[in-house]
Amino acid sequence: MDLTTEERGQLHRIFVAEWQEWFDVDPQPGCWLWKRGKMSAGYGVVWVRSSCQRAHRVSYAYHVGPIPEGKVIMHKCDVRLCVNPEHLQPGTPQENTSDMVVKGRNSRKLSDDQVRQIRWEHVELGISRSELGARYGVTSRLISYILRRESWAHLS
Repeated sequence: MDLTTEERGQLHRIFVAEWQEWFDVDPQPGCWLWKRGKMSAGYGVVWVRSSCQRAHRVSYAYHVGPIPEGKVIMHKCDVRLCVNPEHLQPGTPQENTSDMVVKGRNSRKLSDDQVRQIRWEHVELGISRSELGARYGVTSRLISYILRRESWAHLS
């Protein structure tokens, strides 16, 4: 996300005048916990460019600078509602997934058989990523990683 001068001005007004009303500071780890709109995956959201954006990405773009192309913004603190730029860092989707697995944050582990079934249902039956996510109790993003073999790459 690269912000125009006008967008930076709008966000400056939000950050200076309103932003601190939009999050609570958790004194222990220093997280700035978003308390406005939230998406089902647990991330804060804010409207920018007439579209809904993840609040932590907007915070990073405003405080640090443009998000490098092909990168996601990872939470060092592992708190999805955190918008503290000191807790955010860019990384690849694969680095983010690996970080999640290493830290044991994958809330539901799929069996190898379930992953094979997901791939089969998508290819053979044309079932969408979002529907597969709902069926198996995981996010459509995880389904995408599975289908691109970025997750469970060891399975044929």
